[in-house]
Amino acid sequence: MLTEIDKDYYCSAGSFQTDGKCVDAICAPSQMCNKLCRNYHCKYPTPEQFKKEYGEEWTGAVYTMCTNFDNEECEADCERGWELWVNEEYAKTRAYCEDADVIIVCACTPFGIPPKDWRPT
Repeated sequence: MLTEIDKDYYCSAGSFQTDGKCVDAICAPSQMCNKLCRNYHCKYPTPEQFKKEYGEEWTGAVYTMCTNFDNEECEADCERGWELWVNEEYAKTRAYCEDADVIIVCACTPFGIPPKDWRPT
């Protein structure tokens, strides 16, 4: 069961009490899932956030979005929104144009592709 905490975080606990509190040995029985709970995760983690949360590098697919709308050559690419790439290294070398500002998030959560207006916290 997955419970949305807010637009950036979710709780991945396997079970919940009827009042919505997650059942986890780390969480106090009366506590909602929070940042101290091992089930508290970023919905769309950057590779850095993934490593911090799970203790290992993310090597799988990533979503990227260009944010450099100031460069006319990049503008059409930037307007496409989030795109799926094989991995971070491939995305950095192949996505968009050379001087593009690119946001990269891991394609690893059940929430799928981030909303078009979403940005990492």
